[in-house]
Amino acid sequence: MMLHQVFLILLLGLGLATAELTGETEIDVDENHDWDIDNINAVVGLNLLEGDIEQNEIFYRNSILGHEYRWPTTIPYYLDDSLDMNAKGVILKAFDQYRLKTCIDFKPWKEEKNYISVFKGDG
Repeated sequence: MMLHQVFLILLLGLGLATAELTGETEIDVDENHDWDIDNINAVVGLNLLEGDIEQNEIFYRNSILGHEYRWPTTIPYYLDDSLDMNAKGVILKAFDQYRLKTCIDFKPWKEEKNYISVFKGDG
């Protein structure tokens, strides 16, 4: 019985491998120009950031109106006891990545008024 099933699977695989597709399966949308998204956007008159992001006047505005509302470059954090050790490790590793790639640093919370609190929730 087992040999029969293996033979059937091999036969099915060979049949699928040799099946011929009918009709045109590839559509050449750029008519043999081999364009990328930037070329296509230029032809149709679109000025999109990174090829697919529309920019408008709101895009260029800063959402923070005053420096007093900004975080300092060192941000205090609190990791709640509801997090298991693995989750805390992942969060601390992410903080390290921010340290390496930005000017933002993190430090453990020491009664500062503003801080980030990370906890295990339902979301």
